[in-house]
Amino acid sequence: MKAGKTILGALALFTAGTLAAQTVTFNELADWKIPKKNAVTLSDGVFKVTSNISMISTKRFDVDPAKTYTLKALAKTTGTEKSMFYFGFYLYDANGKQIATKMTNIVPQTDTELTAPAKKGDTVMKVKDASKWKKRNWFGFVYNSDPSFSDLPNRNYVPGGIKEAKQEGGAWTLTLAKPLPVDLAAGTKVRQHSDGGYMYTGRFGQLTGDWKTFTGSAKGMLKSGFNSVKFAPGTAKVSLIMLVNWGNPKATAEIKDISLEIK
Repeated sequence: MKAGKTILGALALFTAGTLAAQTVTFNELADWKIPKKNAVTLSDGVFKVTSNISMISTKRFDVDPAKTYTLKALAKTTGTEKSMFYFGFYLYDANGKQIATKMTNIVPQTDTELTAPAKKGDTVMKVKDASKWKKRNWFGFVYNSDPSFSDLPNRNYVPGGIKEAKQEGGAWTLTLAKPLPVDLAAGTKVRQHSDGGYMYTGRFGQLTGDWKTFTGSAKGMLKSGFNSVKFAPGTAKVSLIMLVNWGNPKATAEIKDISLEIK
């Protein structure tokens, strides 16, 4: 009797686990938003892509930080041109707006505030502390920030980076690479952020003539930052995104068996 109950219990757990998992496939043209329609064809379940293109899935999925989201696809090149493939998630907030890398990818220990007003068109800002600010072309900064990161995702992003961070007395002078696009009052909190690509959970790489599996999983929610294994702060929904033959419109690629498992 006990053995029978044990077997029934195991079957129930297995069934529950099976029911809890959801696998969605993306192997039809209708599954994707394709900006260059003539660049993508489908035959026998295989997409052929003859240009550099970004493809975003037509379906969006709710994000539950307690669940695991696993992407999988097979890809290869069919020519001699260099073909790069990127596979991941496109993120949205609760209002359906994109969450880009620059909105959440903070540069640590760069929270500070303006000690004097800065006007639109200025190329200099006075701040309390810029000792950790870095000179990088792909860095910008956000304003109306909060050291608790409650401002993330912060859409008040100013691109362009800095030319110099110099301490002068009890404050710091930041020389900007581009003129300010807005007026900022004294006391406005600012923080450096880094720009970048999408959430490449499914990985990326150069294709060869053999089928290569691109796969990876994401679970949980970051408090700050942007990476491939946890969702960025504020993420409510996701679509899938593929960058195919990226950077080379002469390349060709084939993709098949695209799926998302949620469990």
